[in-house]
Amino acid sequence: MSGFTLRGRVRSSVTWEDLDVKPLLLHIERSQFRWHLLRTPPGHLPLEVYRTQPTGRRLRGRPRTYLKDHIFQHPWECLGIPQEELEEVAGESNPEVVRNLTATEITTSSVSLSWTEPEGNSSFYRVEWTDGRDNGSHSVNKTYINITQLTAGVQYTFTVIAVAGDKETVGVASNISLYTKPEVVRNLTVTEITTSSVSLSWTEPEGNSSFYRVEWTDGRASGSHNVNKTYINITQLTAGVQYQITITAVAGDGRTEGQSITVFQYASE
Repeated sequence: MSGFTLRGRVRSSVTWEDLDVKPLLLHIERSQFRWHLLRTPPGHLPLEVYRTQPTGRRLRGRPRTYLKDHIFQHPWECLGIPQEELEEVAGESNPEVVRNLTATEITTSSVSLSWTEPEGNSSFYRVEWTDGRDNGSHSVNKTYINITQLTAGVQYTFTVIAVAGDKETVGVASNISLYTKPEVVRNLTVTEITTSSVSLSWTEPEGNSSFYRVEWTDGRASGSHNVNKTYINITQLTAGVQYQITITAVAGDGRTEGQSITVFQYASE
């Protein structure tokens, strides 16, 4: 290392030049500079400034200069780090957000998603999902995915993030929340029949559901009612008329429905 006096520093510098040996302090400074650059938060200097393109026209006769040349001039002169190496250690730029994230198919145990690739470059996509208790994730290089082994009638939040080539730099997340379809109700049974009413009961479906939509029709007149119990008494029917009665489990959003189950029954005469 260099001496503590001016004479010692000069002698050391001359010795380094004669031996073509780089001082230890220079290696330490280079290492510290790289350390700070690698830990610079995405979107901060120096890479963002380096990529900035000034607007406006250059005055006639003025030499063409670039902002990036000034940004890298100091580390190049002081530490001897080439511009190409400096840009490499500065890291990747953040990918843009994926566009048009859409659920293309929903079943009781799976959800298919598709999206449009972001503007600019990205290497792959990280897909994450959660129902608030269980979590999952998967990486894909396509703009679609089919996520399986989900629970029926449960709300999931799906997140898609574009990832840069360094596998660490990520873009802004795109989210979508939806319910899987509930399962079909089980053991639908007619428990009582009168001249003007029909009573039914059933077993709740596997998985989750919020309520049940009960619909009935005789081919001319129709009716419906939502219940959160596993039974219903349908009244004001016409004696001797056949009714088609349908039970459907509905998820918590009030829109996502499972497969319906139907029974045909005559009111008593």
